[in-house]
Amino acid sequence: MMGLMVLGFFAVYLLISIWVTSKAASWAKANNKKPWLWGGLAAFMMYNLVFWDWIPTLVAHKYYCSTQAGFWVYKTPEQWMKENPELTKEDLKPYVEGDKGRHIVLYAGTPNAVGVRKINRRIFNAFDIQKIEGLLPIQKQVDYFYDIKTNLRTATLLDITSGYGNPMTTGGILGFKGWLANDGCQNPKVDRINLNQYSQNIVELGER
Repeated sequence: MMGLMVLGFFAVYLLISIWVTSKAASWAKANNKKPWLWGGLAAFMMYNLVFWDWIPTLVAHKYYCSTQAGFWVYKTPEQWMKENPELTKEDLKPYVEGDKGRHIVLYAGTPNAVGVRKINRRIFNAFDIQKIEGLLPIQKQVDYFYDIKTNLRTATLLDITSGYGNPMTTGGILGFKGWLANDGCQNPKVDRINLNQYSQNIVELGER
């Protein structure tokens, strides 16, 4: 349904653009000016009125995906455990929210974090969205694990999204200029399977 609405918008805007271009060319011809020049200027204006950021956003998204996106492990769960011999079984016990069996809870007050997921007593998983400077709607999504005692990261996933508004809510097809929305890089370097497996490996430390 929403796809049809977007196609409908394109169709209506195309018809309006053709009408404006035609009127500009007719005016130029009637006033002894170059119809192709004024018609071209009108078409260029109508395109850029709405779509000026379309191609630049696609190019920028691809560039940042190829140059900045990725998943980096600074310490494997086993390395982290070996470097912290004071860890107790209670420290490693997976956090469970109530009786739902989910290792998820949100905390307020974490610097630069949209949300924080508690894995165990020491390891937290934070999620952050950072706008890349400039006019284009390009954002970095940073998903990282850190030791709350040392405040050092153990792993980071950096993905690139595009679109106006919060990519988790209004950045999609429902958002302003929804055709610019891209929820991440199509890149094996940012495969969230790696992130989920890393999280599961931490959970398993406390289940052994």
